[in-house]
Amino acid sequence: MHTFKKLLVFVGASLTSLSVLNAAEVDYVGSYNMRNVQSARTLDDGVFTFGMDLRGYDAGNDYTYVMGRWLFDYGITDNWQVSIVPTFYQDLNFSTRPSSRLEDDYNLPGDTQVGVKYSFKGLSEGKFDYSVGFALKATTGVVQNVVFEPYAADAYGGQLAFAGTWNVDPNDIPNSPKLHVNLNYVNHNDGGVNGGVSTEELFYSIGFNYFISRKWAVGIEYYGSYYIELPPKDTYGGVSVQRGSYGYISPRIEFVSNDWLKFFLNVDYRVLIGEDKEFTTASQTFDTYPALKINLGMEISSGPSYGGKTRYIDSEQLIEKIIKDEDISETEAELEVIRKERIKAEKELEELKRLLQEKNKK
Repeated sequence: MHTFKKLLVFVGASLTSLSVLNAAEVDYVGSYNMRNVQSARTLDDGVFTFGMDLRGYDAGNDYTYVMGRWLFDYGITDNWQVSIVPTFYQDLNFSTRPSSRLEDDYNLPGDTQVGVKYSFKGLSEGKFDYSVGFALKATTGVVQNVVFEPYAADAYGGQLAFAGTWNVDPNDIPNSPKLHVNLNYVNHNDGGVNGGVSTEELFYSIGFNYFISRKWAVGIEYYGSYYIELPPKDTYGGVSVQRGSYGYISPRIEFVSNDWLKFFLNVDYRVLIGEDKEFTTASQTFDTYPALKINLGMEISSGPSYGGKTRYIDSEQLIEKIIKDEDISETEAELEVIRKERIKAEKELEELKRLLQEKNKK
């Protein structure tokens, strides 16, 4: 945990430095996802984002373990998005176990999830977005179902995901407070090791994100799982571990460095744990799910620059544009009045000339 504490200090110092060096307000053009809750709004057409997060644990014991993931998202169209999410972890406890399934202390990559999502954007005058998605989990890792993590079978699995997002201010989507709700159904496809019955699970989450400025946002998330069909007992390093349901509440802070880069910090507190609360090694007892998790992450977007211009107009620029457009409209209206008056005067002059010509003929 000492290395992770150093990482916390480094990231905190980096965020402070970035906030001082880059004081201008910006609009981020990447995803609106939170750490554990997905936005229903897909990326815009052609926008690519790369994200990474890393988390450590307060296990209450001397257990060295780090978990992370990469996130690759691409907007195929304004409504379709594809995602690839490989995981990775390092477990320095493997080398002490005679039954280790790893030649080294790390799993790189771990299992990989590939998904596609379709979004219904801007419903009810732009206030609501909805999405439906499907994801396939590929067993690219050497080891599945690792300690402190949700159950993962050594088999290909499928996930059906639903998401809804409420945009409080539909006129300013990038900076609007947002409420996200997710419900995912997962089939682990592990009937071969679970008595012919595949493990089925519901993941649920809700999150609210609020921008206190154009650079800083705070939020709160709650996420958890419920098993429709319980998983089998798994042997992890010779230890029998039964996975149970869980629930976490997770306050967060987000820093938008500029319109293509953001950082976040989530601290997850466990508030719910199922009946199988602990597992025991030869010398120690651990919670099935840790009481505290610390998540650090970042996201980079390819979307902001097209010919050196940002894709979203700053609010001040937008106001100036509106005023300018109104001035132009008023000027055009005045010119139209002058033009009509000129035409009217020309007609009156022509009529006067005609009357004078008729008078001269007499």
